[in-house]
Amino acid sequence: SKNGKAVHDLISGKYALNSKPSISTCGGLKARGNPLSATGLYQIIETTWQLQNRSESNEYSPTIGLCHNMSGIDSNSVVTILEAVN
Repeated sequence: SKNGKAVHDLISGKYALNSKPSISTCGGLKARGNPLSATGLYQIIETTWQLQNRSESNEYSPTIGLCHNMSGIDSNSVVTILEAVN
């Protein structure tokens, strides 16, 4: 969101589950209790489910998913890009 527009964007539905892009459709890190290394693995599982249209939070059929995970104070950063193959 642009500076000062986050509340407006949230209320307008910009970040709703059926919006593009969808963000933290499973509730995000805090909702999962931050189980350390399992957090990154769960991101990949949730993204895979969405690409396979198996996720409860799927509102549209995505074809590309991106997972970004950082460890510690960002001493390591991993980006995983997944693509649905039909």
